[in-house]
Amino acid sequence: MFLICLVVFRQVKLWQKQKIILKEAIALYIDTLREDNQPIPEPSIKAKAISVAA
Repeated sequence: MFLICLVVFRQVKLWQKQKIILKEAIALYIDTLREDNQPIPEPSIKAKAISVAA
């Protein structure tokens, strides 16, 4: 159980870092669009459920 907790904790830390990187990348993209007088796309979410073997 301890090992599983460590893996989950590591994944959470990775996800937190990934969210920071993604936010910075999106902000840079939007800044570039504004500088080039391009339209900023409307926010959207695309998701799909997948099944995995248990």
